[in-house]
Amino acid sequence: MSELLLLDLLGGRMKILAAGVLFLLLVTGSALSQNGARLEVFGGYSAEHIAPCGTVTTYGQGFSCGLEEGELQSSNIFIHGWEAAMTGYVDRFVGFTADFATHYHAFDQPGDTRYSFLFGPTVAVPLPKITPFAHALFGVVKETESLGASSAFTAPEIALGGGVDVKVSRRFAVRIAQIDYEWQRNPTSGLPHPSGMRYGGGIVFKF
Repeated sequence: MSELLLLDLLGGRMKILAAGVLFLLLVTGSALSQNGARLEVFGGYSAEHIAPCGTVTTYGQGFSCGLEEGELQSSNIFIHGWEAAMTGYVDRFVGFTADFATHYHAFDQPGDTRYSFLFGPTVAVPLPKITPFAHALFGVVKETESLGASSAFTAPEIALGGGVDVKVSRRFAVRIAQIDYEWQRNPTSGLPHPSGMRYGGGIVFKF
């Protein structure tokens, strides 16, 4: 019961933090544009390829992050969902990104969901037709499970990568690809930390 309460409190605090960061970016958007800087908002499809508890996490070994029974291993499939991000650029090249993502069926089970809350610096090179960018994002991932709290956890997470935006107009671009290397602390001590890849693509709105 105490673990459930702690996870609920952590989840509530992360949502408040995410809302606060989004509000701050929106409020400062006009000020950024007046100083020659800019604000970008991205939204679209995302997919992860990661085993949240590690590929060797089994009940038979005496280790698990709570979900496994028998010899069920942590899944290493593509987990589909969505991603949204806001980047405030302080000049032409350097900005700060708040990135939020949700991926469903994390253990190949309906209702198993991963929520990522990541923040960090972004470097972009605006060209006439395309804008390559790279970022280093740090934060936490929260895992929930449809059958109870057995596999629920909150753990530190890192995403390192970048992508390419294709300009459509002054206000819009298409993010044809964003690819990140993900690292996550294993919620079960003594086991290797999971890592994997994340893909994203969608629409970028420029302010």
